[in-house]
This record gives sequence, structure tokens and C-alpha cells, in this order.
Amino acid sequence: MLIDKIQSDMKDAMRGKDSFRLGKLRMLYSRMQEVSKNATLAGNPITTDAEFFRVVEKFLKESNDLRKILVDNNRDTSEVDAEIAIYQSYLPKQMTEDDLKVVIAAIVDSMESPSMGDVMKTLKEQHGGTYDGKTASAIVKTFL
Repeated sequence: MLIDKIQSDMKDAMRGKDSFRLGKLRMLYSRMQEVSKNATLAGNPITTDAEFFRVVEKFLKESNDLRKILVDNNRDTSEVDAEIAIYQSYLPKQMTEDDLKVVIAAIVDSMESPSMGDVMKTLKEQHGGTYDGKTASAIVKTFL
């Protein structure tokens, strides 16, 4: 599971005395433990990698937003870039726009009367975490 990999990477960062990486991984690990604990309290004892990917995606989005602010204010982004690289390394490979078009076309073709919600729901079930939601939404609109 992803949380186990992050825990292992935290140990490696400690051994390598990489305090920057260790700090980012500790925050990520802590949030993942919180998600797992909340899921257990809600009656779901098993937390999936998909749920952990959403945590990583949230951290990545926050870092990208911060990077944009720094760029707009002509500030150094090297630290945020390193942070983004750490988070991206834990996400599955993202589909290209062309791959996404092929997948969405197949989903639309398999449905009798596709709607935006139905297509996006099926896409998420089949390929969750491997595509950009905004791009997918725009592509689905072209097919409907």
C-alpha cells in the first residue's frame, strides 16, 4: 500500500539525513493516518490506495497553488518545486490527453444515453487518480 511505501521512504530519509524530504513525508503520512482512522471510525476498516492518492493530490494542489503565487511575485520556487517532485512521485502515471480521449470515447460508446455525470462516474471508477479532472470534463463535453 502507498502508506507503507511512504513510511519506508521516511525511514530512508531519516537514514540519509534528508530533513526536507522527511518533513514533507511526515506531513503526508500523518494526514494519511488521519484519513485511515476516520475511515475506521466510520465503519470502513480498510483504507484503499485511491483514498491515499486523494491525500497526495490535495498536497500537490496546495503546492502548485503556492508555486503560482511565488511565480506571480517573482520569488524563488526551488523549494516548492522540490516539494512538488516529492508528491508527484507517489501518484500513478497520468494519462495523456489522447489516452483520455480514447478511454472517454469507449465509455460514451458503451452507454445508451450518456450524461456528463454518468461518464465522469464511470471514468473515476475505472481510472481514478490517473487523469486530470478538468481535462477529462472538457473532453467529455465534446463527446456529449
